Amino acid sequence: MISAPIALVMATIESESEMILYRKMLQIGDVNRRLLRIGDVKRQRCSPICTPNCSQSSRPGKPCLPAAMVWPFRSNTEWRSDLGERIVQAVTPTLPDEACGGYHLFGDHTFCVKAMMESTAVALSYGIEKRDLWSELMSNVFHVPPCLHDCSVPPRSPLIAATAPNGTNATGFGNCKNAKKACYEMPYKAFSICLWQKSGRMTGRNYETLESHLEGLANLSAYIKMDVEGVEWQVLERLLSNQTTMRKIRTLDVEFHFGFPCGETAELCTGQEQLEAEVRILERLSQHFNVTGSNLEVYREGWHPEDDCKQQQCIEPLVHTSGGFGVAQFSASFVNSELLATPPVEQEDRQQQQQMQPMWSS
Repeated sequence: MISAPIALVMATIESESEMILYRKMLQIGDVNRRLLRIGDVKRQRCSPICTPNCSQSSRPGKPCLPAAMVWPFRSNTEWRSDLGERIVQAVTPTLPDEACGGYHLFGDHTFCVKAMMESTAVALSYGIEKRDLWSELMSNVFHVPPCLHDCSVPPRSPLIAATAPNGTNATGFGNCKNAKKACYEMPYKAFSICLWQKSGRMTGRNYETLESHLEGLANLSAYIKMDVEGVEWQVLERLLSNQTTMRKIRTLDVEFHFGFPCGETAELCTGQEQLEAEVRILERLSQHFNVTGSNLEVYREGWHPEDDCKQQQCIEPLVHTSGGFGVAQFSASFVNSELLATPPVEQEDRQQQQQMQPMWSS
């Protein structure tokens, strides 16, 4: 006997091929533990909008995130998938194609072309490790002088010590093309400083606030990149409470880390309450800035649960889509809505837009 929920889903299936796929998906496990939604079926038919010429970089547009054909995890927690769907929704671009005049795709970043024409701005990079390709791109392609910040990199590192080829050493435009090591055509500055919600010195490291770095700058004059291993939540929450500071940001590139850096066993950072708080910050951010793209689609293309977790032996991610794709860590790009005169879509309108958009290719 078919249960009422399953019958309801089957009633919404639009073709014989979808029905065959759904029946196959129902056979893979305990239906009571894993009730696949119609969205999971339709997502199997989606195709990246960049097909057939897709790069392995961040991409604009609605990400194609097919559901796993076999539920790969030992458990399936409803609130984790609900949060995962909210995350995907928050970083799904709603900008019309013509708003940016095209995109420059590079690594984990989707640059809005119209936003990248201000060489008198400053590029602030937080979290650089051994080499920071974002700040090199800002210097060598967009000709914006970058400022690098990282308190965890050894002071003798070429970047922090400012001994990498630098514009002040007359490298000139084009001299860093195809460089195998860090190279800057525009003069850059480096600081052994990390971002935090307040300034001070802790555990032998120096911390400063984003507001202090933007103080005195004009509106729409700062390109910002954050890869700060979970600290972004405190920094972004503080940013969202300060409209004056937000107006100074031209573009924002962030690597998001949900439930980090505490680790998967620390309830303080990985519990439902904390993860929900982080999702709310992301949703608020997408209401103040327009999303231009993310690397979710590329990450999904590299996920093969049918090979890695076909016995349902894998541990459930902290947050994931209803189809099982983990979204606990990824990068997304944003542009200030004031720059494009295109206000971000409100949450309810965003949901309606996504429902109207096709989820698969014809």
